[in-house]
Amino acid sequence: MPLWIRAVIALALAVGFYVFALCIAGFLFLLPIGEVLLTGSLHLKLAFFAWVAAAIVLASIVPPPSLFVFEPPGIWLDRSRHPRLFAEVDHAARLAGQAPPKELYLVPEVNAMVTSRGGFLGVGSTRVMAVGLGLLQVLTVSELRAVLAHEFGHFHGGDTRLGPLVHRTRWLIAKTVSNLSSRHVLLEMTSAPFRLYAQVYLQVTLAVSRAQETAADALAARVAGAGPLRSALCRIETAGVAFDHYLSQELEPVLGAGFVSPVGFGFAAFLASPRVARADRALLAMILEKGRSSSSDSHPCLRDRLAALEGLPEGDASDDRPAIELLSEVPQLERWLLDRMLTGRVPDAAISWEDVGERIVKPALALRAATPVVDLADRPLLALADPEVAKAASAGLDPKGTAKPEARLRAGWSIIEAHVLLRLASDGWTIHSRPGVPHSAERGGTTFVPGWSLTAGPETWAEALRAAGIADLTGSTPAVADGVQSGVPEAVAAGLVLGNSSIEVNDDGC
Repeated sequence: MPLWIRAVIALALAVGFYVFALCIAGFLFLLPIGEVLLTGSLHLKLAFFAWVAAAIVLASIVPPPSLFVFEPPGIWLDRSRHPRLFAEVDHAARLAGQAPPKELYLVPEVNAMVTSRGGFLGVGSTRVMAVGLGLLQVLTVSELRAVLAHEFGHFHGGDTRLGPLVHRTRWLIAKTVSNLSSRHVLLEMTSAPFRLYAQVYLQVTLAVSRAQETAADALAARVAGAGPLRSALCRIETAGVAFDHYLSQELEPVLGAGFVSPVGFGFAAFLASPRVARADRALLAMILEKGRSSSSDSHPCLRDRLAALEGLPEGDASDDRPAIELLSEVPQLERWLLDRMLTGRVPDAAISWEDVGERIVKPALALRAATPVVDLADRPLLALADPEVAKAASAGLDPKGTAKPEARLRAGWSIIEAHVLLRLASDGWTIHSRPGVPHSAERGGTTFVPGWSLTAGPETWAEALRAAGIADLTGSTPAVADGVQSGVPEAVAAGLVLGNSSIEVNDDGC
């Protein structure tokens, strides 16, 4: 079915929803009156619920004023202060044969989007574009150009004219169903027609959305090249997941400790770490293997999008500069985005990622090392890779014994890791905690990473200790007492110790 026909159907369904709702409300309102006229009697309970349901339906389809108010998606960018980025946006607009957006925003995502604000069905509206900070971090300039061309493809196809109406109608249908549900069985029955209408409406509009994405991909490939677009789509698919993990596991614990670190620099380091890179490749392979979209997806699956690019011009991918270089005043913009995300709760104290290990993680490790019921202080480090020692060390975290054995084992290893790192710190080693990399200790050009060898077994552990020249050390940790009094919140300590470590602890009780 051609895209324009789907769009007309979606528009007709949006308008039809209001007609449908008014008919349902009118029927419910007239139902008791009809009963009186036909039978001469009135069931008060039935009349009450019919009129209540009619009132709920009428109230639900009235869109609140806030639904028409444009909420800026991020930080507004001034053309005069970011000339390189605006020049690239203008270039992509020319390639697509479109006018550039009137407003450009920076958002804390690995994504880009376009919309229109004001006007009606595109008439008298203002073009708006948003570009993600994470997107600029992971794409080259050539890839960004292809993504921008894709977004201009939505303007070219008129998608932003219909989009706001479709979105508002979805919201009102959901509101109507929600208001009628779970109040009374008779009201629940009244919601059934709206549930059916919602299913039809979503299937049609989401199918239109998927077709629009395919059309925008085709335009971007023709004007900016299928090669850059292909690589950009793959990067975006996995980097969005990585960005969420980076924020929750790396950045949030630092913020919780009262500091703020460079967001973009940390994310770049996170992506460059071998562990994250391996996970990124595995995730992409899994996504490509899955290879199908569900009826509830607004975008075609990645495999279908890549297949649709076959045979289109490869284009020029020679501009391999990081796209983040197009943005000016990055540190200040990062701060503004964090303020927006955290509603102004961003700490004032700045800290580099190089200093996180010594100033934040080290006292957090001390809190973790203070938890076991098994004394690890005088045990040789060689003996600490024993799984039974690890399980015993975590017993204090699971006094009722409800955790699964593997969960206790991982938790025990995290405690042992803390003891080992603190023991090394007391012997002159420096604690490091870089994004995406397990905690490590460094001294004189030698790096020791407990998390990489501790779980691999006693032989690997012993080899790693010998390579670092610490095989004869014991687990004595005199730094624990100082660390406990550091003022780092215990919840933050748990996040710092476990979130960045290769030893992952789940929610099974440990």
